[in-house]
Amino acid sequence: MKYKLIKEYPGSPELGYILSPSEKASASDVCQCGSKVYKPSKFPEFWERMPSITWHVNTSQNYLIFESEEIKEQSYNSIKPFKTKELAEAYVELHKPSISKAEILEILGDYEGVTVEYLKDELNIKY
Repeated sequence: MKYKLIKEYPGSPELGYILSPSEKASASDVCQCGSKVYKPSKFPEFWERMPSITWHVNTSQNYLIFESEEIKEQSYNSIKPFKTKELAEAYVELHKPSISKAEILEILGDYEGVTVEYLKDELNIKY
């Protein structure tokens, strides 16, 4: 979680300074600025919590791109997070099928001995 300095105090960084969590810290609210370590969540009168907005692609909903606060745990395998909308759009461009597995089955059907069951097995389609 990022924090923005909204009120200066002796020894503080410049007003408007944004702190990011320290990668080395075990707690997510421990931030480091140079050699100083801060716990901004303990001082809300000086530090304002900034929501972590990220872009997501929901692969189970036709590759829907949406913006939201960071999802804590990746408990949904169908939701992929991205830092920018451009990265999310690039992912969709590379991964969204141009034709669905169901459309392939419908087009091929029983064409030249290829059965629907065979295609379902080959394409790992679960109904």
